[in-house]
Amino acid sequence: MSMTDAQPANSRHICASVVFLLTLLLTPTVMASEDWTLDDDELFDIDDSSLDTDSVASGSALKTTLSHSQTHGGNGDIANKRSRLAFRLEQSVDHLLPSHRLTQGLYARLIWGVNYYWRQDELATPSPLNPTQTDFGRSEWDEAWLQFSHADCATQIGRVKILWGEVEGTFAVDVVSPFDFTKQLFTDYSDLRLGQDGIALNCYFSQRELQWFLIHQARVNRQSNGLQLADPLHEEFGVRWKQYFDGFDISVMAAHLHDNQLIPLTLVPNGFGTAARQHLLGLSTSINRGQWLWKADASLTRQPAVGILETATKHDIAAGVEHVSDRNHRINAGIWYSRVTEPTASDFVSLTAGWDKTYWHDDLALSALVNYVDETDSYGATMLAVLQMDDYWKLSGAMAFNHVDDAFGSESAFPLTDGTEWTLKLTWQF
Repeated sequence: MSMTDAQPANSRHICASVVFLLTLLLTPTVMASEDWTLDDDELFDIDDSSLDTDSVASGSALKTTLSHSQTHGGNGDIANKRSRLAFRLEQSVDHLLPSHRLTQGLYARLIWGVNYYWRQDELATPSPLNPTQTDFGRSEWDEAWLQFSHADCATQIGRVKILWGEVEGTFAVDVVSPFDFTKQLFTDYSDLRLGQDGIALNCYFSQRELQWFLIHQARVNRQSNGLQLADPLHEEFGVRWKQYFDGFDISVMAAHLHDNQLIPLTLVPNGFGTAARQHLLGLSTSINRGQWLWKADASLTRQPAVGILETATKHDIAAGVEHVSDRNHRINAGIWYSRVTEPTASDFVSLTAGWDKTYWHDDLALSALVNYVDETDSYGATMLAVLQMDDYWKLSGAMAFNHVDDAFGSESAFPLTDGTEWTLKLTWQF
């Protein structure tokens, strides 16, 4: 949910420059970016999964990744084509300052990348909203955060990703961090997550966990339909309390948010939109029974009137299961029901299922994802194969079949492009 992806303020450029200089100082490799013409949508990015204070890597390691992906397909009427080059630098450091009792527990993680969209890419194709569009590049900080751990708590400052809920592929309560729908969805929704600038505090007690976050300026889903925020959004904040029991856990959460989905400002589209305020109360639970993990999420959302929308009340509930077989096949499935009770009653049901397994001493990873939304009678199925050819080279291939009656009606549920498409991606990493 959040901040406009157009042009950041000067202060944001200054902050991003400072972090990038820190990256150069901490690594022996100096990278020049002057050769790129880039859209700046960068600052800080944090992954909430790294808040575990017991899983901090030691030392300083630099990882460099260069990849190119090519996608072709379509439904006969519209051709889908993506041609993208990506460069990524990843740095983790746990020795920022000389060893001292006041600096113990400091840890930093920096991930900076460039994505270049060739002229034949669908995002680089001229459109009514941008008739002069051509090939372009975009640089951004996927992650750039500082963590301080003390006693039972870990605090991260930077660009935060808050992931709530238990049922994979459903968004009854997992509505804090927005998505980048200009990226391709293969079999993992986390690949599409966008971070937001703020602070995240996680405290781990005996059988209990407390999480609190504050987002300085919310962001929204990045979309490929050209709709942009008219004005920057405001802050977001929330809290979650998780209690562990023997074989199951319960989470209670409350948040003051913006909707991740943009809505037009006027009945006649003008390329700009806004995101409604939302007040959310949520509940999640998971029950472990041997190789089976049963999950459920529920939420009540109140949305004040904004733009062309009236005040609305929404109820969401999701249930799912995850199973790991004796041969390490991991299977998950979920159902999500959402109902708006006012001002006009409406509802939809979404079904999702996934599978993954590794072969050949983990050198070959296969996965699959299936989705269905009854509101627009849209469905999709994707199969992904990733082959680790040696220590440096990786080859990925994906085949997807999608049917979308309403391209934008269910975009918040899962992003699909109508038709059959295939993707090849070659990655070099060292």
